[in-house]
Amino acid sequence: MKSNKNSPVIAVGLDAAEPLLIRQMIEQGEMPTLKSLLQEGQWLNVKSPSDIGSGAVWPTFITGDWPAKHGIHAEWSWQPDTMGLQRYSGSNLQPFWKTLADQGFRVGILDVPFAPQVNLKEGFEIVEWGAHDFLEGVLRTAPDSITDFVDGDFPPHPFSLDRLDTGGPDDKPGLERLTKGCLEGAKLRGTLARRLLAMTDPNLAIIVFTEIHHSAHYLWHTVSPDDALYKQHLSNHSESIKPGIKDIYSEIDTRSGLALD
Repeated sequence: MKSNKNSPVIAVGLDAAEPLLIRQMIEQGEMPTLKSLLQEGQWLNVKSPSDIGSGAVWPTFITGDWPAKHGIHAEWSWQPDTMGLQRYSGSNLQPFWKTLADQGFRVGILDVPFAPQVNLKEGFEIVEWGAHDFLEGVLRTAPDSITDFVDGDFPPHPFSLDRLDTGGPDDKPGLERLTKGCLEGAKLRGTLARRLLAMTDPNLAIIVFTEIHHSAHYLWHTVSPDDALYKQHLSNHSESIKPGIKDIYSEIDTRSGLALD
């Protein structure tokens, strides 16, 4: 891979973001950071290699290889030797940034979903700090200076303290606890990203906001309360849940802008 170390790259991932909602919010002036990026760049679609499920998307991004090569087609894979299913661990994958690090580039990684730890010697590597899907359920960091900072000086992500699950779409107190945790997590992630970028000055940094993914599982009905599916089965408090999923999108847009400055 050819690159110029004097031209750093920062990639911000919005895990499981809904493109139609983002387009709508951009048009309404609610996501100015993404609006400016869209005006200066391109909007491209990321599609799962399979028709059902999205388990291959992040492994494909991580490795740069198609599922036929990296071997991950879904979150659960069939094991012929045991005639059973085994949950994806990612331990056998080699991320493309490991190659860059071996070439002398400083790399920063914050919560790339399903990414294995490669123990970077420079930059920063933080795995499962505020993940939506936990693989090992343990925070892993590198190098030691980053471990000391994250473990000692920086607050934990709300996801690491409480999975913020709810009793369902009619559980208003649970949903509001979840949305507040996601909003606080997005703020903390933005602050952490800025601190890490300033501390390590990486040539490549990948910062992934997982809070959208975690909240959307429970809150999509609050964005489309008039949909026939939701109106038939849910109570009438959908629009009163505060903060809402659009607040989380807006907060992540703000924090992304600060990280990119």
